[in-house]
Amino acid sequence: MAVQWGGREAGTPLRSIPGEFTATAALTAADAERAAPASISEMRFTVHLRQHRVRFGESVAAVLPQELGSLNVERPLLISSPRGAAVLERLIRTSGTAVPHIAAFTQIAPHVPSPVAQEARLMALSVASDCLLAFGGGSALDTAKAVAHELHLPILAIPTTLSGSEVTFNFGLTVDGVKQTVVDPLVLPATVIYDPSLFVSLAHAETVCSGINAIAHATEALYSRNANALTTAIALAGIDHLLRGLRRHRVEPRLDATTKCIYGAWLCGEALA
Repeated sequence: MAVQWGGREAGTPLRSIPGEFTATAALTAADAERAAPASISEMRFTVHLRQHRVRFGESVAAVLPQELGSLNVERPLLISSPRGAAVLERLIRTSGTAVPHIAAFTQIAPHVPSPVAQEARLMALSVASDCLLAFGGGSALDTAKAVAHELHLPILAIPTTLSGSEVTFNFGLTVDGVKQTVVDPLVLPATVIYDPSLFVSLAHAETVCSGINAIAHATEALYSRNANALTTAIALAGIDHLLRGLRRHRVEPRLDATTKCIYGAWLCGEALA
């Protein structure tokens, strides 16, 4: 993976990803220079690449059996809202996809109150779950992480908002009314499935709110004391794609605009991870 600093004109490739996409910078040349170190010879950093698998652009129903199989999952526990559980059940049923029986915990709540996390943990134990299937936004993902933190179970994440939580290993947990941030590399989802069709019905206001949250992740990555050439390049590319996607989404919230938003949010999350 090559990262190039400085000397770029606005709009030239900032980071190329093998396969389908090339990230381009909407920033000015001056912005790029300010993000770069003063001299290549002065760069000193360590990059720890954490392993996880990302399936982008395919339908959940088509790839879920394969991904559950790759994790050797026999007893998944779905963590989602009642609506999210109904959506996933309908997708699986109408596609005729064969998957293991999926138990469901649907009592998620914003900011993950500790009693909710405890209930989810007890359910995972009661069904002898061997994988947590998180379907939804930040509340579903953080609840799954809270359970994984205690039980050391793998997470297969299917995000439906631009939260970016699906590629990070921190989560929020509210204890006695106080929200805490827990950091545990073991809760990083093992697999993430990005199905753009799940985002199309998302209201523009919610798309913007979760998109701005993803941009905040990338901004944090830029000023982090652990920032390096790779994380900076990913963060800038993510912000660029997400802003372009949100502008298009405002005018015409169709699949191409939505997909660009998802792609940008993914990069923003990876930059922080």
